[in-house]
Amino acid sequence: MNAMKSIIKLYGKLTRMIVAMAKKDFTRLYFLQARMLNTLHLGNQTAQGLGLAVKRQFLGLSIAAVALSSGSVAVGGSFFFVGLIAPHMARKLVGHDHKLLVPAASLAGGLVVVLADTITRTVILGGDVPTGIVITVISVPYFLYLLAKAN
Repeated sequence: MNAMKSIIKLYGKLTRMIVAMAKKDFTRLYFLQARMLNTLHLGNQTAQGLGLAVKRQFLGLSIAAVALSSGSVAVGGSFFFVGLIAPHMARKLVGHDHKLLVPAASLAGGLVVVLADTITRTVILGGDVPTGIVITVISVPYFLYLLAKAN
């Protein structure tokens, strides 16, 4: 029985290692493509006029985005709301330049998680509330603001 537990534990560690390495590679790819992302932000026709293969680049970046978000959820759990809100928070702070936006979004997401964890550990002393719920409570007002502003 202990051998089976050891195998499961080892498998979990290997999976986390593989996902972490893949995240690192896709993140490097994203940073290398920051200038192209800024060009895509100008619009499809303008980007094509500047010589960018829009369909091919969009497909490659879509695959990278799915891989990064899947890997993050696989390693970090279901703190999905951070990934939804952090880029919008960062865009308000640093603008649309992707060389600044990606690190700012990472820092904003980390800040939200640390803030929620601090609230969970210090303020809520009477019970055991999952950090994911506190993250959602912190993020929902900004999300509702974004929805109201969009309409």
